[in-house]
Amino acid sequence: QGGYDHLCLPSEFEGGCACPKGTACSQREGTTIGFVDPRSVPGDLLNPLVFTPDALSEIKLRLGSRGYAGQHQQRPAPLEGNLVKVEYTQRRYQILPNVQGEWRLSCDLKATSSKKKTSSFACVGVWFRPLGSPDCYLVSVYRGRWGFLESISRIRQISDDWPLATKKRIEHKALGPAVVETLGLELTGIDPWDPKTDDKTRRMLAVLPLIEAGNLLLPEKAPWLDEYLAELTTFPASANDDQADMTSMALSDWIRTAAPLAGSFRHAPRRNDGLRKVF
Repeated sequence: QGGYDHLCLPSEFEGGCACPKGTACSQREGTTIGFVDPRSVPGDLLNPLVFTPDALSEIKLRLGSRGYAGQHQQRPAPLEGNLVKVEYTQRRYQILPNVQGEWRLSCDLKATSSKKKTSSFACVGVWFRPLGSPDCYLVSVYRGRWGFLESISRIRQISDDWPLATKKRIEHKALGPAVVETLGLELTGIDPWDPKTDDKTRRMLAVLPLIEAGNLLLPEKAPWLDEYLAELTTFPASANDDQADMTSMALSDWIRTAAPLAGSFRHAPRRNDGLRKVF
């Protein structure tokens, strides 16, 4: 449409620009007042005194590649394709570190009372994060087509199997409010979680920098692992989204700090040996 100048000043010089031809651009022929980005070598920094190479490297980890491209390189990308790349999910563990940390349950509960194959899945994840570490360990996944009564029963059993998971985050939607009301006076650490948005893609984008940086650790072997990875690495185009939503719910506050926000405990063996199987 014309009638404007494009002032594009990326933190790291790339050369060239994706704006329409004919637009007065600081990365090409210059703006209407004659300003042209004086840099010519790819990688030259816009403000090396403030945004040093080390500072930008830290920002890339914190924002992720998509966030960094939009905020620092002036080229936001459209929300398309799978968000979590397979290469982001390669870190594995055989045993959990014997250190202090926070345990939690992350519960994505659907309003369903049907066992039909077309019904939505409910999902509960067991998570651990060592104190002062950015690493987040997914320890176990429970999943099934549960109605209200079965959801209550499952959470009671999982809480009993994992007594260190005193924080139990439950999305305050669908079955969530009824489950919170029922279990709130029975179990400790019930945490009603309001996602603020129904857009599950944006929820995942909010925690994507942590996953992209390799801070999501998965067990080397688990009966639920292949199914979990298949959904996570195809989201939001996956057939189901309960495991992806459970993941973004669990990581939503952990991404803001290098240390757990609350409830630090000494790691101890869980009540049942071995990884819990999927229901």
